[in-house]
Amino acid sequence: MLERLRAAPQTNETGLLYISSLDGLRLLAFLAVFIHHLPVSMAFLGMEAFQRRGWVGVELFFVISAFLFFHLFEAEVRKAGFIDVKRFYLRRFLRIYPLMVAFPAAMIIWTGAYTKDAIFRLVGLMAGADNLVTAFDGYSPIPFSPQLWTLSFEFQIYLVIPFAFLAYQKYGTRRFLIGAAIVWGLCTLLRIAAVLSGVGYLPAWVLPFLRPDSVLLGMLLSIFVKHIPPLYALAAGLGAASGFFALPLMEQSATSQILVFPAAAIMCGALVALAHSWRPLGRVLSLRWATFAGTISFGLYVFHVFGIYLAGNLLERFGVDPSTASAAACVALTAVAFAATFAMAAASYMGFERPFLKLKDRFAAVHGRPAV
Repeated sequence: MLERLRAAPQTNETGLLYISSLDGLRLLAFLAVFIHHLPVSMAFLGMEAFQRRGWVGVELFFVISAFLFFHLFEAEVRKAGFIDVKRFYLRRFLRIYPLMVAFPAAMIIWTGAYTKDAIFRLVGLMAGADNLVTAFDGYSPIPFSPQLWTLSFEFQIYLVIPFAFLAYQKYGTRRFLIGAAIVWGLCTLLRIAAVLSGVGYLPAWVLPFLRPDSVLLGMLLSIFVKHIPPLYALAAGLGAASGFFALPLMEQSATSQILVFPAAAIMCGALVALAHSWRPLGRVLSLRWATFAGTISFGLYVFHVFGIYLAGNLLERFGVDPSTASAAACVALTAVAFAATFAMAAASYMGFERPFLKLKDRFAAVHGRPAV
């Protein structure tokens, strides 16, 4: 009976639980990663420190996902009296898997990269294990796909998070909080041991059992967000941000590999809390163009490395060398790369992903966004 947790169903559940500001926040998460991967420096805008740490957008994605899963599980229990774990897995498969596999497969075919390593990594992606290979063998050699290890990370979180919610429902808030603290402590000790053993920063970066900080905080935020005043969230976020940016780069410092993940998690968690509860920020993040970009943020993330490549090639044809350090080259590459990425993501969402999303919605007890 682990799949179902009975509760008194409520008949007034509307089934629509869309939080538009979190879609806008997804756009910010993508933009951080996008800027991080640009092959030109943003120093002329004073953004060099942010660019080098733009990977924090991945942490923001993780916090948002964990927050929303608990949010929707709670609504499913209110409506149906239980959560259906099998249907949860099916929904996540239909949302992530088709594009996650189709894009790198297309890149192998398009570039002719039929190497053993590329095929092996494609199989790893299909098995939801690419991050495990990345930890010890480096980023994927599949063209324009090294960032997709995060999707394997997410699939591994999907295996755990429904049962974390069931534990929360069964044992109550206090015991769940104690359990989350114990899990965080044990995982942090494992991360410290891994870092001190000299294995390098990649295992601590790509393995969820070494750095569950953002996922755990997202779950806890879903429980406590209504009780966090915006001023407290802002103070916590600014404090965490000051620590995050003061730390050396993760790949350069063992200390950073140990401390950077809780700092990033708190900073991103504060953003989620503010987007949820602080109306001025929520209104900005809920603007139509921002929410649409957030809606297609999965495609933006998948396509952006390819979009940067296409933009660089296009600019070279017009006599602009993106490798120069000029502000004009940086602005041109950023604008063209974003436009190309946005166009591909929108086309993918409308033409490729939408049939799977419609099928996914047929297995949903409650809906976290308007119907596609």
